[in-house]
Amino acid sequence: MSEILDSPTHLGQLEPLYAIKPLYVKAIEATSFTRLPIQGRINLISALSLFGIGIVVLGWTGKPGYSALLLATSATVALGRMGTPDGLSALVVLSGLWAINRNKLLIGVLLLLVSIWIRTDNLLLVIAALGYLLWQKRLTIVDAAAISALSAGSVAFINHFSGNYSWPVLFQFSFIGGRSPAEIDPRFSAAQYLGVAARSAETIIPQVAVWALLGVVAWKWSSPYRGWLIPVWIAVVAHFVLYPSPESRYLVWAFVVTGVIFVCAVQRQLVPDFDVQPQVCTE
Repeated sequence: MSEILDSPTHLGQLEPLYAIKPLYVKAIEATSFTRLPIQGRINLISALSLFGIGIVVLGWTGKPGYSALLLATSATVALGRMGTPDGLSALVVLSGLWAINRNKLLIGVLLLLVSIWIRTDNLLLVIAALGYLLWQKRLTIVDAAAISALSAGSVAFINHFSGNYSWPVLFQFSFIGGRSPAEIDPRFSAAQYLGVAARSAETIIPQVAVWALLGVVAWKWSSPYRGWLIPVWIAVVAHFVLYPSPESRYLVWAFVVTGVIFVCAVQRQLVPDFDVQPQVCTE
């Protein structure tokens, strides 16, 4: 990192990597009133995001004990400690999905659109969620197409005005090597891509496996939200295909959603008249 930040020129070449997260940058600016140093403000946003995630999970499941266990998992706790936009992104995504499943469709979709301005890769979830809502007949084809176009247009707008680099450049810079993305001429082969994906899979699969298992059990137990496992895990797979990172921080939102769906499946198994108890895990 010191080699990359050894001059104003190299620092400027990295600026687009942060500029593509405009709402996260604005959130950091908005905390200036705290008079904390910049790293302190970044940590504050992560901690508050984790607290917000806890509120959403509790509201969704209605079970403090189960919610606390979900929040206590290492992947979730890490969100509150990292100086990245992943905590804020997960909070907005989870809030959007919760709103949708509380039949507040407009609010939920708007929150998912907002999440794109925190992390542009949330576009994958937005498209998958819109497809699922269309399949459920909760959206018309025209509405889904219009929102999809707005989502893709938002990503294009952010990339254009931030001066973001192309996917091949970012892939090579992140996984193959290069001093600065501005100095990379991407020429990686399919074999190199598959090699990166295979090495990352060795690391990420053990982190994902337990959550995938919970998802399978929730599906078998007919959780009231089990249909949402389809768009959630489509988005997870698509994210890994485009950006085969060994880091699970990009996927914590999916882990938490899967955990919530599992908790609701447990409730269905434990409570015989589950379907007539609207305060607990019902759509």
